[in-house]
Amino acid sequence: MSTREGRADRATHTTACRTTTWPQLLVGFVVVYGVLAVGTALDSTARLGLLTLAAVLVAAACTERLQTRAAGAEIRARLGLGRPGVVALLAATAVSLLVLAVHPVTAALTGNPVTLRPDWPWLLVGAFAVHGLAEELVWRGFLFRRLRADHAFWPAVWWSVPFIAAAHVPIVLTAGPVVGLGAVLVAAVTSAPLSYLYEWGRRTLWAPALVHTAIDSFKVVDVPPGATTSFSLSLIAVSLAAPLLVFLLPRGQAGGTALLRPPSRRPRDDDHPLTRRSRHRDR
Repeated sequence: MSTREGRADRATHTTACRTTTWPQLLVGFVVVYGVLAVGTALDSTARLGLLTLAAVLVAAACTERLQTRAAGAEIRARLGLGRPGVVALLAATAVSLLVLAVHPVTAALTGNPVTLRPDWPWLLVGAFAVHGLAEELVWRGFLFRRLRADHAFWPAVWWSVPFIAAAHVPIVLTAGPVVGLGAVLVAAVTSAPLSYLYEWGRRTLWAPALVHTAIDSFKVVDVPPGATTSFSLSLIAVSLAAPLLVFLLPRGQAGGTALLRPPSRRPRDDDHPLTRRSRHRDR
């Protein structure tokens, strides 16, 4: 990349992010989340998860292109599909294992076996595609990233919570008030630790996607009817507590991103490792 091309690319990247308006954010969110909502409504089992993920990726990339004029590797980096941080992945793996432990623990406590469904490998791939990558692309790769461009970490999290909680309200109607309200609470509370993993992991989706998939891993198991309520409540409790452990990670520099940076020092997209490498080559 030439010096002129590198400077033009960085200027477009930074300016587009900083000039995102609330109308642009809302319109973009409606488009990207709308595609995700339609995909999950048509396939609640996640068996077609890869198709839903592909549709969300196309919608997000097109929205980013139209609103910011970004292209290629820049769009990929903005949407959180770059190289993740190893520490973030390790932390996410540990948290995910804690969440997954609810399956054998609940089975032991209730005496009711929780078994894997016959096609669980494919269901797990679909769950990771939809509840991991696709949902995290909407919540962190699009919504939180846009908010974070003009706010410190915690204000950006608080602004994202109403969007995330509202999107989970329909579960109250489909799964009942107890499980539904629990799902809304989990979605709201985990917004903070998943956003923390997103930033810790070089502003990529991979680490939060692992934890998000573990929380929705109930789609790959069969629970006896008599244990459904106890299993659901146990999963809600563990999903609320375990992700908060990521805040034990140090708050300093993480993956090239200064965590909890105050609004006076806005997080710029040209702070992203991909853009910094481009700037280094230009020199």
